[in-house]
Amino acid sequence: MQLHGKEAMIVATITGKNTGKPLHGANLGYMGIDCEDGGQVQGDVEGRYFLVILTNCDVVVIARTKGYRGLGVHELG
Repeated sequence: MQLHGKEAMIVATITGKNTGKPLHGANLGYMGIDCEDGGQVQGDVEGRYFLVILTNCDVVVIARTKGYRGLGVHELG
């Protein structure tokens, strides 16, 4: 994925693998691979997550919540 401009926004919903329902209270974060950027965000009341990232940085996005382990890690860049 190639992004242009100063920043981009990831809009995500984190759902349970078995139920497909939104997981409220999860944490969505990212770490820069080739830069020192990083951050995290909690979801809103509807289970959506809005994460602003810099476009000149490759990042790894990580989702975590209680009761789940081994959640997928996705690289954006």
